[in-house]
Amino acid sequence: MSHRRTLPALAAAAAATVLLAGCGGGGGGEKDDTIAGAQEPSHTATPSPDATEDGIERPDMTLPKDLKLVFDDWTTSAGPEGEAALRDAANYVRSIAHGIVKQDASDSAYLTYSVPLEQAQSYAKNQIEQYIEGGWTLTGTDRYYRPEVRVAEEKTRAAVIFCEDQSDVYGKDVESGEVLRDEEAGEGEAENYVSYEIVMQQSEKSTLWQAHSLVVRGKADECRD
Repeated sequence: MSHRRTLPALAAAAAATVLLAGCGGGGGGEKDDTIAGAQEPSHTATPSPDATEDGIERPDMTLPKDLKLVFDDWTTSAGPEGEAALRDAANYVRSIAHGIVKQDASDSAYLTYSVPLEQAQSYAKNQIEQYIEGGWTLTGTDRYYRPEVRVAEEKTRAAVIFCEDQSDVYGKDVESGEVLRDEEAGEGEAENYVSYEIVMQQSEKSTLWQAHSLVVRGKADECRD
């Protein structure tokens, strides 16, 4: 078992590519920032378990102290819709990590931040289930960076594209606490880099944005710093 969190879902490419058609616009980051709790904008502290935003009750996604998710330059100039899609794309990513550390394949976090019964929800569940079946959790620092947002003309869908550096995040045996390191994937190796393209969709009932489908590519050379 690799020490990495992400198990690339290349088979998802067709589903995501169809929905990306017609998305335009974009924007990148302008300042360095670390989101300790991605439920809220980057300038705020980690919210309490009953935190709400725009009347939406968002699940608590507090992670253990030995696991940090860092979102560098997590900003966009793609307007309010792009900002909301980018925020909840980070929440979707964080929800998978939360399900893994909670060892709960029915965790409310990923169910909140993904469209019911769509591919992104299945992907999240599969990630969590594989860790539960292996008896693994997560430890270390997982870094996400270089976000790009393309909002569709109707402004209810957006493609969120970004990179991940898994150099400092590892699997950990739940029972023994042993950290599972991949000695072949040293710092700077291609195996550490992953690219994401997530199609985010605004909920019909609220301002919440949810992951609909995604493409995840491992050994992403384009993500090297």
